Amino acid sequence: MFCGVGGLSAGLQAAGIEIVAAYDDWPLAIETYNRNLPNHAEILDLRDVDKAVSEVAFHNPDII
Repeated sequence: MFCGVGGLSAGLQAAGIEIVAAYDDWPLAIETYNRNLPNHAEILDLRDVDKAVSEVAFHNPDII
């Protein structure tokens, strides 16, 4: 689970789905994502399961 440069998010947004957060542990991907879409992508290593669950659950997402 990672956001990459935002291709999937852009498609979901075009379909009317609100993007509330995006995470990746690759700084270049975050930089590019935030250029392509509003600044809501953040660095997060999803291997840190406790932190990842806490961050994602905070947003109460309908889709992950």
